[in-house]
Amino acid sequence: MKKLIIFVFMFVSAAATSFAIDGGFEFILNVPIGLSVGVYDYSLTKYAEDLDAMTDGSVRNTVGRDGGVGFDIGVTAQIGYMFKFTGNLGLSVLGEIGYSHDTYSYISKLSENISETYSFDSIQLGLLPKFNFYNFAVGIGFGAKIPMSGNYRYKAASITTDTKIDSDYMKRNLKSAVIPYLKLTFDYSIFFTEKMAFNIGLYLGYDFGVEPDLYRLNNAINNNRLLVDEVSYSSFDIGLQLGFKFGPSTK
Repeated sequence: MKKLIIFVFMFVSAAATSFAIDGGFEFILNVPIGLSVGVYDYSLTKYAEDLDAMTDGSVRNTVGRDGGVGFDIGVTAQIGYMFKFTGNLGLSVLGEIGYSHDTYSYISKLSENISETYSFDSIQLGLLPKFNFYNFAVGIGFGAKIPMSGNYRYKAASITTDTKIDSDYMKRNLKSAVIPYLKLTFDYSIFFTEKMAFNIGLYLGYDFGVEPDLYRLNNAINNNRLLVDEVSYSSFDIGLQLGFKFGPSTK
């Protein structure tokens, strides 16, 4: 992922430089605030498929999860260069680094009173090219979130248990501690000086699956008999973003 981000950054920069007539350094301090909807993907083993057929869907009800609603927030610094092609058209090539708090929430198909929620506090690294037209900007970004800590909450009716997620927990319970992401951003800049502006906008994003250790998952569900051979905890994200921008304008 790191090599891909560097390659795309260099390619876009080279292409933009070939056609740009002007531009300048750009810095954006951005705060996204939004909601996440859990996406639970899984596949059953052949044994589980046969058992599910004989028990009228009981295995899928046991293993399956519906998406719950969670909360996301963060702060990122977007740093790079805007290449201006005309007075009102430009391309920003931005690297992104920051902090991200993400929630992945799921509700058991057995009962709406049973839920589980993962929350992660992560370092976020990525690339975010933005197409600028007048005061508007549309960005298409990707990268990775690297969890540093978090919490796992299991709730059954009135009983709630919380488990701290640290490096030891991630080693024992997760196959990977890196969360790839994609996002689409829409910004409007309100300039109050020639190069300084407030940003307000929307974002849509998708965080790709945190994968649990399948041995432990199967053992917890069915005493070592393999029911699932693939599981991932993902989320679809939507929200507002507010920011402060320093850089050239295309208004």
